Amino acid sequence: MRTFFFLLLSIALCVARPARADDKAERTKKSDAFWLEGNKAHDMGRFDEAVTWFERAYQISEDPELLHNMAQAHRQAGRYERAFFFYNAYLRKKKTGGQHTEQAQKWADEMQKLIEDQKKAQPQPPPGVVAPANAGGAAAPATAPAASKSAAGARAKRPWYKNKWGWVGVGAGVLAFGAGGAYFVSADGLRDDIPRVTFEAERVRLRKDADGRGKMGLSLVVAGGAALAAGVVLFAVNPGASIEPTGARVSFDVTPEHAGIIIFGRF
Repeated sequence: MRTFFFLLLSIALCVARPARADDKAERTKKSDAFWLEGNKAHDMGRFDEAVTWFERAYQISEDPELLHNMAQAHRQAGRYERAFFFYNAYLRKKKTGGQHTEQAQKWADEMQKLIEDQKKAQPQPPPGVVAPANAGGAAAPATAPAASKSAAGARAKRPWYKNKWGWVGVGAGVLAFGAGGAYFVSADGLRDDIPRVTFEAERVRLRKDADGRGKMGLSLVVAGGAALAAGVVLFAVNPGASIEPTGARVSFDVTPEHAGIIIFGRF
């Protein structure tokens, strides 16, 4: 039984070793293919594509020479900080005896000098301007004058009852309620006159007029409620802030069939 076990173990080891060797050969072949594609792209001046191929090859083989290739591509593309990074990464991997260590050290020193020169060449912001936060040197927006900040703070503290557009909505709602009540009273008066009229045609006319005024009264009441609600909303939304719409206007649509209110503006 023991002999049989050792026989199986030997067979398994014999099968596993060629499999591992084949896998390593396949990975090396794939890395070399990526490496060659990177060289082609580099030779044709497509440095971004070359970096991509070199990175894929390095993920497989981790050959330090690929770090040197990436540094070269970044340098020729004008990305000095990335080139400086990869030259140093190559030098860390190849402390002695590397194929390009001496040249890589020279390029790393040159990249560091170019980076420092670029930073010195960036224009300094004039007084009252925030310095750029990023390395790209993009100009930052100027700080707002102190007077503007004070004015903004004063407007932000304005009390809610000084919001004129809120009062417009409330006032319009009250007026619409009053007009609607007047129409209701008028409609009731017409209905009271119907029994005193002799002719049927006149009764039909009065009944029709009463129904129309009742509908108009209801429409005005609904519109008034909408306007009143809009005014309350304008008061309630951020009551301590300034609400000054640009080009705002209030539009009413009132007919016997329907009623509505539309508020235009930017708040």
